[in-house]
Amino acid sequence: MKHKNNEINSITPSPVFKLFFVFIFLFLFPERAYSQHSDEKRIDSLLQLADYFLDRNYSQSLSYSIKAAKIAETEKNSIKKAWSYFYMAKSLIALKNYKKCLHYIDKSLHEEAVHDDVILLALNHLLKSSLYDRLGIQKETLTVTRNVLQLLEDKTSLEALLIKAKTYYYLSLDEDYATSDKNAAICRSLLNQISEKDYLGAKRIYLFKSYFYNARGEIFMERKKLDSAQYYLEKAYRYSFKENFIPKSTFLESLGTLYLKKGNRAKALELYLKTMHEIDRYDKNSFAKNGPGLLKNIYSIYDSMGDKKNYNFYYHRYRIANEQFTHHLNTEVLMTADTVLETKILEHQNKIQEQTKILVVVIILAMLVLGGIFYYHFKAQQKKDLLITHRETTLLETEQKATALSLKVDDALNKVIDAAKNNLQEFWPMFQKLYPDFSGKILSVNPDIKTSELVLCAYAFLGFTTKDIAVYTFKAVQTVKNNKHNLRKRLQIPPKQDLNVWLRNFYQN
Repeated sequence: MKHKNNEINSITPSPVFKLFFVFIFLFLFPERAYSQHSDEKRIDSLLQLADYFLDRNYSQSLSYSIKAAKIAETEKNSIKKAWSYFYMAKSLIALKNYKKCLHYIDKSLHEEAVHDDVILLALNHLLKSSLYDRLGIQKETLTVTRNVLQLLEDKTSLEALLIKAKTYYYLSLDEDYATSDKNAAICRSLLNQISEKDYLGAKRIYLFKSYFYNARGEIFMERKKLDSAQYYLEKAYRYSFKENFIPKSTFLESLGTLYLKKGNRAKALELYLKTMHEIDRYDKNSFAKNGPGLLKNIYSIYDSMGDKKNYNFYYHRYRIANEQFTHHLNTEVLMTADTVLETKILEHQNKIQEQTKILVVVIILAMLVLGGIFYYHFKAQQKKDLLITHRETTLLETEQKATALSLKVDDALNKVIDAAKNNLQEFWPMFQKLYPDFSGKILSVNPDIKTSELVLCAYAFLGFTTKDIAVYTFKAVQTVKNNKHNLRKRLQIPPKQDLNVWLRNFYQN
């Protein structure tokens, strides 16, 4: 751990000390502080603290951003409200409260002043894309991510470069190797345009290098390039001291998995236990990255060592964590996904209503024109009867069309197969509604299964062939084959067993 002190000493201390004195001043001398600073400066001080506690204590960061929002709301300061809501959402996504996170992202985006602040606008969209990715709504994730890059296309400020780099970091997490490497290269290119001093002097919301290096290491682990993986994972851990990320659980766990893959169980266990110490010491909801997967690795190692006492202790913790993880997946994630879909459906219905209004106006105008023509050819009573009949027929047809359109929207929600074939983002939430215990059963085999792999399970469960999945999800056939191969290994399915049949039999039994 000698390098830890060296890394910490290399950081310029002034921002930390400034935030420390802001904290002391606000809470030891609140009356004096408030009397000497305007409301706007009070909000800025609270937002500084909210930013400072990101990746340290998300609950504390949330508390400061809530206080800032209350003052901004009282003062009706639109831009400060928008920033406060953003920091609230940033904390809530880490605390896995996805529904509230979505609520405050939308609140921030609905503030009038946010549209004059392209940086805050881009940050909100980037956070929303991260949320959609966690919910498994991949199509919507890509749409929002492209919006971020379009917003900042011609922007060259430090903040704009960092957001663009972070966006390409998210895109580099793609399962396709070529796409992943391409976006990672763009991310590095953008980061190379920024000096180390400028980077480390930026707000914490922009810092992500440690996580980028860690992600590259995990990607190389998946490719079985363990030397490259070790280079990036160790680099991520070292750099986390520069960025002053206090909880090191993410980086320690990845290093533990690396040593486990190398066959060094003793070193892996040491790192996993350090990870658990970090998680237990800080906010558990924020820093537990892989749910019960870490606990499973620990108790499995103790089991192989014949240490029954520790095996029983961590196995008990794993059972509790697994239940919580499954509950979270089937409640918080599904409820938030439903909220997103309901919003999209409402937008679609509003569009249909607007189109219907236009149609009604056109029809009425047409009837008026016809009425004028009939006025010159028929008697007053005949014209009146004909006009009434025509109106009734037209209104009935309009109502039938509106009803048919409404039924069509409702029916679409229940057509899981059509959603899959059309690669709609509604597919995964709709599938979970239809088979609510499907993901729980799969996760009982391997809790480390990702959302994208659960979606692949769903396609296979519905009987789609490899070629079908490739066509419907716009992926190469070989990519789908590789994903299926990796999935079979993670689920420990025998080589001769058909994946689709196995999933059906497993679910029914």
